[in-house]
Formats: sequence, structure tokens, C-alpha cells
Amino acid sequence: MSEINGIWILEADGNLLFSHEIFGQGSEDFASALFSGLILSIQKFIQELGEKKAERIEMGNTKFFISKDTDHDLFFVIKTTQNASNNKTSKLLNKVQKRFKQKFGEFLKKFSLKQLRIYIDNIFRSELSDILKDFEAVAKERFSEFFNSI
Repeated sequence: MSEINGIWILEADGNLLFSHEIFGQGSEDFASALFSGLILSIQKFIQELGEKKAERIEMGNTKFFISKDTDHDLFFVIKTTQNASNNKTSKLLNKVQKRFKQKFGEFLKKFSLKQLRIYIDNIFRSELSDILKDFEAVAKERFSEFFNSI
């Protein structure tokens, strides 16, 4: 889906656990290390202000959707274009987080993230591909239904 530019899973200390960047025509290279520090800094700033968390951050033509998994102290982040649906992207983020926990929840209890990093990257990449295909298929179907109803 062209609205989704990337999906990341970050550890609470800022280390990048997983990244899947989607480069389209005219897209720019993205510095994941700087990005993880930015997201965590924003989360800490928001907590200092008395809010629980930031769920969406808009910067220029980009939106970042953020969800924290408190069980494993991980942040799940999706980067989209400005025209992406907030509701649909939030649902996608929840689906990504749920699938990750289903796939790796038991392993996260037994092993450190450092031990699991390569395993997670290899296995979750194919899981994510399936999730994005499903998401794109539903979007195309709804788009067709809309134009057929006109």
C-alpha cells in the first residue's frame, strides 16, 4: 500500500528490534537510529506533561502511529503519508502488534531480545508481508465498492 512507508519495532531503550521500510518512487532514505531516538524522546516528553502516551504524531507530510506493548516494553510504529486513514492505520498497527505477540510472546519470556533479534527479523518479515497484503486487498475492495456505488 503506497500510504504505508515503514513499520518498526523498538525496544524501550531505543534499540531497533525490527524494521520494514517501504521505498516508493520519490521516497527518501530514512535514518532508523535517529528515528528511534526521536520517538522515545517524544514519548518521554508526553509522559512528563502528564499524558499517558502519544498515539499519533504528524510532521509535515508524514504521520507516525505508535503503540506501546507494556508486557514486553516495546514500541510498535507505522509511518504513513498524510492522506492515510487514521482509523485504518490504527487497526493495522494493532494487527501487527497482535500478530507479533502471538508469534513471539512465549519466546520473549524465555530469551533476551538480543538473542531473538535475527530470528524475529527473518520470521516476522514474512508475517508482515501477509498482513500488508490483506490490508491492501481490503482497501482495494472498499475503493472499488465506493466507485461502483456512484
